[in-house]
Parts: sequence; structure tokens; C-alpha cells
Amino acid sequence: MTNKIHPVGLFYYELANIDPVYRGKLKSIHLFAICKKQYIKEFGLNEILKPLVEDLKELGSETGYPFNIAGGTVYLRGAILAVIADTPASQAIGCFKESVGGAMRKCRHCMTTWEKMQEHFTEEEFVLRSSDLHEKQVYTIENAGSKYLREYFSKEYGINNRAKISEAPHFDVTKQLPQDIMHIFLEGILSYEMKFLFKYLIDNKHLTLKDPRH
Repeated sequence: MTNKIHPVGLFYYELANIDPVYRGKLKSIHLFAICKKQYIKEFGLNEILKPLVEDLKELGSETGYPFNIAGGTVYLRGAILAVIADTPASQAIGCFKESVGGAMRKCRHCMTTWEKMQEHFTEEEFVLRSSDLHEKQVYTIENAGSKYLREYFSKEYGINNRAKISEAPHFDVTKQLPQDIMHIFLEGILSYEMKFLFKYLIDNKHLTLKDPRH
């Protein structure tokens, strides 16, 4: 008998409208699903998220969901505030290109190309994705006249297909899949900032070390 490694995907949720003192505790983080990665690859996240989305439709309806509390029934409403994940997982949940290297539009928040993102660095310089624009692009992909056209539009827009989670009430895949601060900022931008800072200090040590006592 040998031990085998079984990679799994873990899905958690927590309530946002409770005091941060309690929200940060481990018992406030609830497990939704555990799924082998081979099944995620085989069936896709849309299938895995389908039961959750159906529950969210009821929870986000006008009447809400009936909860039995203290012997009575209370109707509560709720919706997803944001989905927090690393870049590949967020791309996959929103049905954007997970491997952004082959996509013309690589960002799930804007319509930039690789060349433009090397030249511009403020939000005002980019065309942002929106719910209406995203819907038009998904419609174009779904109704492409051939497999070739579908693949062309998919790469052009950076979208694979329609995301199941977009059916959840009040959820926008272009705005509620925030960037992964650890990989994008701490391991990305910040590493470059530190590299250039150290280079500047080394190259200008005659300016920064005028007085050895400092």
C-alpha cells in the first residue's frame, strides 16, 4: 500500500456583514465544497458552483430565504460581495482565460493588450470591462457561426464562455473578482520596487552614506 497525492480544490465562504472582530476568526470561515482537481478540470467550475448559485438565487430574491430562528421564521436576503482567489482560480471562476499568455485581452477588469499594459499604468488610460460589454462579448462567442470564429472571439476577448456564477443575483464578474494582492503586488510589483530601490541606493551610495554615523 502506497500513499498517493490527491490535489484538491477547497471552497470556503464567510459572512461580510458581521463585526470584523468575529469575521476574522477561524470559526467564521465555513467550508462549501472539497473537490478533486481532476474533477474540476474534467467538469469545470460552472458545474461545481451550480448548487451554490441556485441557493444564491433564492437568497437574493425579493422575498429572501426563510430561516427558522428562536421558534419563528425570519426571511433574510444576501448576495456575494466578492470572490477571493489567486489569479488562475479567479480567471477560471469568471470563465476568463486561465492561461492569459494566449489571450489578446489578458485582464479580467479591463480590455488592455500586452503591449499597452507595458506602456500605461493608471486606470484612466484603459478601457474597463463592464457588465453590459461582457454580456455582448459572451453573446458573440456563444453565437459564433463556426468553431474558428468562436476560438477567435474567445482569444480576442479573453473569455472562454459564460460563467455560472454570473447568474447569482447582484454579481458582476468584471468587478467582484478582485486582483490577488499576494501574487500581483507582494510577489510582483513590490519585488520590482525593491529591486530598483536597492539598485539606486547602491549606485548612489556616495550620496546616501555621506556620514557613516547615519
